[in-house]
Amino acid sequence: MPPCAIVILMMDHALILLAHGSREASANEAVRKLASELGRLTAARASVAAFLQRASPDLAEAVAELVRLDVPRLLIVPYFTMAGVHLRRDLPQMAAQLAQRYPKVRIQVTRGFDDHPAVLQILHDRVREALELPGEQL
Repeated sequence: MPPCAIVILMMDHALILLAHGSREASANEAVRKLASELGRLTAARASVAAFLQRASPDLAEAVAELVRLDVPRLLIVPYFTMAGVHLRRDLPQMAAQLAQRYPKVRIQVTRGFDDHPAVLQILHDRVREALELPGEQL
């Protein structure tokens, strides 16, 4: 495919995969790798990981980095297993502040995955693996 065709197929958005952050460097690196893969799968112009604590960049730094790329839309994808305080209170506040700071960029927070039906299937698979039971779909 000629390079111009790739540009046409590229979506005009960037992604931030937002995780809690860990003292364990390999855990943070796994999030960075996942962010890169997610960006590739969704044809994002750019994708980065950001962290609430214990790792960098933080969300504000990641947004600033992507805003410099002049993308009109930035998706923040929360990577948390539960819709706790960070998702219900902290992230909406941070996103609102960032939207005020960068009014020309549409900053959107996606839904979390805690209520997605695939979560139950994944947990079911892990239990089945541990018990060494034959596969049976839910």
